[in-house]
Parts: sequence; structure tokens; C-alpha cells
Amino acid sequence: MGAPQVRPPFFAELADRIQERAHRRGRTLRIDQTGGTRERELLVREVYRSPLVDGVIFSPHSLSIDDLLEHDVEAPIVLLGEKIETSTFVHVGIDMVASRGTPAASTPSSASGN
Repeated sequence: MGAPQVRPPFFAELADRIQERAHRRGRTLRIDQTGGTRERELLVREVYRSPLVDGVIFSPHSLSIDDLLEHDVEAPIVLLGEKIETSTFVHVGIDMVASRGTPAASTPSSASGN
């Protein structure tokens, strides 16, 4: 798993859950913290080309899809994040526009208790 940071709750919880499932299957989760820098993301990309890697979960901040396609990775890849361009990779992200709504606490009916 390659992520800019593992401290934020999203990445921390994701890593925890993946590690639990990996352990049950006799696998190990490798976590690479990139800081979102191009240099470190390129290094991570190279490591994931190893035949010992069964799958990749990667949240690139500085690499483009072309950067990721430049070197073949035989393992399945899932990209995380909203900065991902359209590609052939499996991609998980949040639709930031659709996810913006009026919080329940600020609506008139919930504020008045109705």
C-alpha cells in the first residue's frame, strides 16, 4: 500500500483492515509512506514491480497515469483518491460534489428537533 501519509484516519483505518485480512490469509501488508513526493512515489512504483507483490493499493499525488503505465506491474492495482485521471486502473474515490450536502445539524427541522 502506497500512501502520502498513514496518520490520517482514512489511511490508518484502511491499512489496519487490510492488514487484518492479509494476516488471516497468510500474507503481509507492505506500507510505503510517500509524503506525496514524485521521487518517493517513483521508488514505490519500482518496488511494486516485484514478483513477490500480489496486489497494489496506491494513492499517488504526484504521479500521472502515464507515469504508472510506464513500467508494467503484473499485480492488480487499485488507485485511491480524487486526483486520479481517467484510466484503465480500478479507481476508488469520493465524488466531492455529490458528497457535499447540508449537514443534518444545520437543517431547520433537525435544529428544532422536529
